[in-house]
Amino acid sequence: MVLLEENCKLNGLDTDVCCQKLLWGEDLTPETQGTYDVLIGADIIYEKDYVGPLFATASHFLARSSDANIFYLAYTKRNVSIDYVLARVITKVVVRLMFNRCVACAVGTTRGPAYDPALVDRRFFNWTDTTPIAQIPQVQSTYGYIEGVYPIMNDHRVAMGESTCAAKFVSKPVSGGGRARLDIVELGRLALERTTCARDAIALMGGMAETYGYYGSFWETPSAFENAGEALTITDPTEAWMLHMLPDDTGASAIWVAQRVHDNHVAAVANRFVIREINFTDTDHFMASANVLDIAKRHGFWDGVARFDFTDAYAGPPDVTLSSSLRVGRVLSLANKDVNVDTFADTTLFFSAKVDTLLTVQDVMRFQRDHYEGTKFDLTKGPASGPYGDPNRYEIADADVGTGHFERAIGIYEATYTFVSVLDATNRHNDHICRFGPYSPDSTIYTPVYALATAIPATLRHGSLREFDMHSAFWINALIGNYASKWYAFAHPVVSACQIQTETHALERT
Repeated sequence: MVLLEENCKLNGLDTDVCCQKLLWGEDLTPETQGTYDVLIGADIIYEKDYVGPLFATASHFLARSSDANIFYLAYTKRNVSIDYVLARVITKVVVRLMFNRCVACAVGTTRGPAYDPALVDRRFFNWTDTTPIAQIPQVQSTYGYIEGVYPIMNDHRVAMGESTCAAKFVSKPVSGGGRARLDIVELGRLALERTTCARDAIALMGGMAETYGYYGSFWETPSAFENAGEALTITDPTEAWMLHMLPDDTGASAIWVAQRVHDNHVAAVANRFVIREINFTDTDHFMASANVLDIAKRHGFWDGVARFDFTDAYAGPPDVTLSSSLRVGRVLSLANKDVNVDTFADTTLFFSAKVDTLLTVQDVMRFQRDHYEGTKFDLTKGPASGPYGDPNRYEIADADVGTGHFERAIGIYEATYTFVSVLDATNRHNDHICRFGPYSPDSTIYTPVYALATAIPATLRHGSLREFDMHSAFWINALIGNYASKWYAFAHPVVSACQIQTETHALERT
């Protein structure tokens, strides 16, 4: 607790209200964040210190709020920071440049000051202007949006989360000798730049992927098939959707399907496709590429007679370790007491579950911090948790012991950020908020960031995975998390009380 108080004092914060360094970081009131400017000349921006091989898996889910007018999108990912891409009025540029997500970062003089090669930190990497791999026609104006490793939310209340999934086809980008021009990062950016609702975002991404070709995170490594597919959750204030995408069999196009989440339901995805049967006549709840059935039948993934199941046809190998199934099942069981995560012994999960009661943002944050507490998979129990119930199971080597495994929790220590997007259908002003938490969910404070803001607080956008920094929210939360996890049974209740107090105060103000 002393450490928490010192971090507050360091930043002049009231320790009775905010027990860690970075709740507000800067004055994030609606009055100061709500101003909106259109700048000519700003361009795509990305995390300047995204140096390492952070193509990590993620879990995310969709739910509706306790007053039925707000959608939540929750997400956990590995990366240090977020930033804001400014809206643009295009005056002279006639093409939109496409970049490869697998480069360390997209740097250039047209991308805003944070990504100017003259200003980026060169201690760990010799940054130069990033070379685009392709181009497409540009539109006359674009919307502003928040992004981290992946795009998060735009100023028209479209939000998304991402989860890499195994798939049966792999394609290469044009920069790697292939024919595909777009990965899921660029598709997401295009959607947030150009659309104002979830349906339009899906239609745009699907059409672009079919036209210009889609490729996954890796294409020439043993893990290529494990990373070939993608799942996105796309939400606006009135609808929530799940999108699945993979390359087609030519390497020059894409296969995709999207399913709408029923009202009063929760849906989750965790590195494995979850959309199963498709009702092609129900256009209110399903969207898909025209090639979904033909390619599956041509390759023997479907016999053309049985009911078509997208996951059976196009997903990767079965989830034998239950790494995906347990996370999805746990989300559903937390929202619906009739779903028992202890029985999730296979991967034939249903797409969504009806919630017992409509959820609050605090419920969604609690789900993000879960370690299977109270189930037979409880990571705070057993010899591996040590004498003080540490739920973290560190990967200390690349070696495979050949047998056994630790479960993977939703609230994983490897996360470098987590967020809950809150999309309010009743208010068209500043009530669409990304509640952003650097570092692991169980050690972070969810900080409100307004989608109409044109800048992100320095404490949230600053930091490198290669250097500890007391001015970075990620590193302060990591410091607290590392200390607290070693005596988890005794220290975490103190951290949890601080989280609840601080986040409740933030919710009351926003």
